[in-house]
Amino acid sequence: MDEEHGAETDPRTDPRTGAGLGVSVSRRVHEGERPGYVVRDEPLGPHDSGWQLLVGDETPAELDDPFAIAVLPLAEVARRWPALAAVLRDGPLGGEWVRDAASGRYVPRPGEA
Repeated sequence: MDEEHGAETDPRTDPRTGAGLGVSVSRRVHEGERPGYVVRDEPLGPHDSGWQLLVGDETPAELDDPFAIAVLPLAEVARRWPALAAVLRDGPLGGEWVRDAASGRYVPRPGEA
């Protein structure tokens, strides 16, 4: 149980306890650009969190290039971008979020709410 929010959390994807789980990020996010688009898919294996972080304007060529994707530890992602912590902790499978530039928060992608 998440004491702060009073909701059940998945310890595998909770950034406070999900040490060792990987998050797929675009090379540009890995190099320091702020994620603008976040999606949670079914994990592909025991060390995959299912999370993917992109800048949001990657080209199809970038997305098809296996060298343009990196894996970061879940806890590192939460440390680098604190605004993502609640999404990483509570976001459901199949969810998509975008960064609201005005507030700096991650909100469900329009059409997903």
